[in-house]
This record gives sequence, structure tokens and C-alpha cells, in this order.
Amino acid sequence: FDYAMASMRHGKHVLLEKPMTLTVNQAEELVKMSEETGLKLAVGFHMRFHPGTHDQGYFEQRKIG
Repeated sequence: FDYAMASMRHGKHVLLEKPMTLTVNQAEELVKMSEETGLKLAVGFHMRFHPGTHDQGYFEQRKIG
């Protein structure tokens, strides 16, 4: 949280990993700062275990897509 806020104070876009903060209040502060500064705030969400990420074979076999 502290590093993300400091980064936005210095005009930097921020990419966070989950969890983005430890409290809802901190998350709301980050979103507010992002909106006020016009900087991008994003949370990385890896879908490594989502079934859809393992279906490349379906595209290659033309079953979908």
C-alpha cells in the first residue's frame, strides 16, 4: 500500500499483485488516488489454474475460435 501510494504521488502508474491491500479502506484510498491523478491502477490476476488457460489445443485443432 505504502509503495503504491508513493509511486502515484510521484506520477507513476501502478500494477499490484493480489491482494492489492490488506484492508478495504486502503483499497479505496488507492482507487481515489488513481482517479484524482488520472494514473492507472491495476491488479494482476494470474489465471494459471483457470481451465480456459489450458485449452490452447482447442484453438489449434479448430474446435473453437
